[in-house]
Amino acid sequence: YPPRGQLTEVQSLHWRAKPFWSLLGDAGVPVGILGYWGTWPAYPVNGFIISSRMGIREQREGSSRLSWPEALAEEIAPMAPDAIDLAPTFERLHVSECDPPLIEQQSVLKKILIQDEYYVRVARKLLPKMDSGMFSIYLRSIDVAGHPTLHWRHGQPIPEGCPESVRDIMDETYMQIDDWLQEILEALPRRATVVIVSDH
Repeated sequence: YPPRGQLTEVQSLHWRAKPFWSLLGDAGVPVGILGYWGTWPAYPVNGFIISSRMGIREQREGSSRLSWPEALAEEIAPMAPDAIDLAPTFERLHVSECDPPLIEQQSVLKKILIQDEYYVRVARKLLPKMDSGMFSIYLRSIDVAGHPTLHWRHGQPIPEGCPESVRDIMDETYMQIDDWLQEILEALPRRATVVIVSDH
């Protein structure tokens, strides 16, 4: 409510009801939650939470309660990728072929691609430790790529200094998500039920 209102991220302090993973945990089902909005500050669950602040380096630094158990954040922090690790992905998405590079203009997309790679690395580490229960990971790249680029896929004018290949950013983002999903599926036990949900 401007002008007095202030924009803030969705936090676990804002919830008015328990999320489904807390309800499952209360019923004795082990849970693993990775990267969902509104999970920071992390709080006790029957399992683990890697909060929504863990993914972007600037949010992570100086923040507390990044995970539950709290010690888990320190354990997985060294797994965080950087832009150099994701250079092949940026190239595949054509965002670096613009002049100036689109990946720098769309800095949020760059950060979210790095964040999603991080969450997938963490999933590959933590999933094999779960014998049973419910595991959930939130990958945000499709959402963040879609807002600035989906209209180019459907023929709208592309930015000056960018090649026609930027029209493929959305499709390439879906393919990148597919690659990450394969890595997650490979970390699952042999018997698992998988549900993939996407908006947009």
